Amino acid sequence: MHIGNIEIVDLLSGAYGADVELYADGFMPPLTIAIKHPQHIMRPLVNLLLRRSPSFAQSVKDSVRNAFYFALSRGATVFDLFAKHDPQGFFQAATAVRYNFLTYDTALTSAIYNGMEAAAMQLVSLDVPVETTIDSETIIMAQYGNVTPEEAQKKFWQPILLAAVREMPELIRELLNRGANPASPLPPQVDQEYEDCNTVLDIVRKKLVEMRRWSKDGEPKGFILPGRVDTNEERLQRKADALAAMIEAFESIEADLIKRGVKPSEQLDLEELRLQSETKSKKRRIIGISSEKSDQSGALEGSLKEDLHSLDIGQLETMEDGRGVL
Repeated sequence: MHIGNIEIVDLLSGAYGADVELYADGFMPPLTIAIKHPQHIMRPLVNLLLRRSPSFAQSVKDSVRNAFYFALSRGATVFDLFAKHDPQGFFQAATAVRYNFLTYDTALTSAIYNGMEAAAMQLVSLDVPVETTIDSETIIMAQYGNVTPEEAQKKFWQPILLAAVREMPELIRELLNRGANPASPLPPQVDQEYEDCNTVLDIVRKKLVEMRRWSKDGEPKGFILPGRVDTNEERLQRKADALAAMIEAFESIEADLIKRGVKPSEQLDLEELRLQSETKSKKRRIIGISSEKSDQSGALEGSLKEDLHSLDIGQLETMEDGRGVL
């Protein structure tokens, strides 16, 4: 399995009847190990093993369900194979609600939250529900004791809301086309960053303000990643082009949502948000101050300490985010 030789796996699991649920060293079954391989090896291996594996329900060691969630954590696009070999088991696993760090997730919302857009798009293409109402019929996999559907729903973000937070305009479009409610409200318990938002339109408009305020002047200069030969200017231009494309896509989503009758929230003050964004941009440039101006460090110390105390490490998603803060 670790080598990824399909012929040998086929021979052992077929002619020799090797147990496809046997955990290697008590840790990983073959199906999970298969998902660790590159795509061109992974898909045929997973297809072979699922053909010889028991269903989700019949799996004595729960190896199939564990492999499903492992694939989800890696963003592996093999969910069509799970659906092909065990449609009922796949649907139950995909729609079950699980506890995940103070929130509740389905397979779809988990993929979106973790930035696995390709996996999320595949799940949607397999007719996984684009909205979830947690009721008495919902399988809730709580971490601590029993949780009522009402409690879980309060901490559940609908997929369309998370897609906006994670900046996935193509997924938002697909969810809308498949019937997602464009006016889905945010759950009662939200991060401070989105406490002034009510719907996906509010999140989209807030994201647009953040994207439009970006400028090359606020970026660190002269830092080249090991093994890269591109210049700082080339890297910044690529980022500018990517942002321009993202802004265009989000503007299209904004227009579509308004056309569908979604109203912006009164409490979302975009002008105030623009002023806050400008202040953040200025502070970011101050952090890049040169050593020749070290005599100003005393005046800046209080401001920098305030910035560090308000820093939310959970918001750092890319290496560039980290460099910018440094």
